Amino acid sequence: MKGYTFKQSLFVSILAQLSTLPFIINLNNEINLMSIVFNILFVLMMGYVFLPLTFLTFIFKMFNNLFAEVILIFENILDATNQFSIIIRVGNIHALVAMIYYLFLYIFLVSLEKKRGYGFFYLLLLIILFLKQLNPFGAIYFIDVAQGDSTLIKAPFNSCNVLFDTGGKLMSDITTNNVLPVLKSQGIYELDYLVLTHSHYDHIGGAKTIIDNFKVNNLVVSEYNSGVLLNESIKYAKGKGANIIYVSKGDVFGCNNEYTVLDPGDDHESINNQSIVVRASIFRKTWLLMGDSELKEFETGNVDIIKLGHHGSITSITEELLNQLEPDIAIISVGDNGYGLPSGKVIEMVNSNGTELFRTDNDNTIIYLDIGEGIFLNTKAYNNNILGKLRIL
Repeated sequence: MKGYTFKQSLFVSILAQLSTLPFIINLNNEINLMSIVFNILFVLMMGYVFLPLTFLTFIFKMFNNLFAEVILIFENILDATNQFSIIIRVGNIHALVAMIYYLFLYIFLVSLEKKRGYGFFYLLLLIILFLKQLNPFGAIYFIDVAQGDSTLIKAPFNSCNVLFDTGGKLMSDITTNNVLPVLKSQGIYELDYLVLTHSHYDHIGGAKTIIDNFKVNNLVVSEYNSGVLLNESIKYAKGKGANIIYVSKGDVFGCNNEYTVLDPGDDHESINNQSIVVRASIFRKTWLLMGDSELKEFETGNVDIIKLGHHGSITSITEELLNQLEPDIAIISVGDNGYGLPSGKVIEMVNSNGTELFRTDNDNTIIYLDIGEGIFLNTKAYNNNILGKLRIL
């Protein structure tokens, strides 16, 4: 009887996990492999301990103290289970894939009754768990962090993941609410490079949150830095085992040295001008990422896409620099603010140059997919911390 009860509990626990798997993945992007064992433990405790004690306590008040002690023991067991958790991070599952999954789950259950093979279900389960790691397309996410900045560059098969800045907003955990869901939805658990461009809160205020949630292999910072916030982030990353890379004009970094540092080349009083400015050669295109730099000259040729500095302020670009760069597309990361950003003159300048303009305050998170000649998408909104519906820009 005991053996039958355990088998029954094991089956119910596994079935519960399999039935809710797509929902758990899309809500949390994490699975605890030990949860099946923990579920069995909790089911047995509820059936053989809590329910009987509840009835006894209801009838005999003398069992109140015993019931309280059992609850305390149960809480300690819950705390102890965290030490034995085995967590894997899984990217979001598309609705169509979820429907296919449930069809195979039904076939799997029917096969159990008829004692047939069900290897296809196991194969599908493995594909779902590692679908994002099998994704052959690279992508760049200009993440909507309101009045701030955060850009994720994800190589095919998650082979190299780089995050430029983390966003940061006082009185609101914008990094937890907007940046973490994007990274987790892509099945990312490790950042090859975290680049903190300069010491302003709207760019790096969420650095500790990122470092706590992802393994950061390399932290890239400017050699010319006078910011307290950035120095605190460097110290924190060191304590977590990250390798610190100090860069200045002419340096290169990246999994394939695809990022070339254009500035800063010397010290600047302005923290904005201490920003790391990079020219990136990725996905067969050239990109210029300017941080908050207000410098007007860069030793670089034409670029395909430019992310304008300082949220599109009047100091972010000049007509001469725009003519030099000749970008096809410009991107501004900006939110509601009291500074009149982006500048109307900058918008007019970009439009007059024939450059297409995308803005995170209008388009939310902007996504570039490396498919064919490249596709720009955006998300309308976040829904329960899941990356929202996509549309082509």
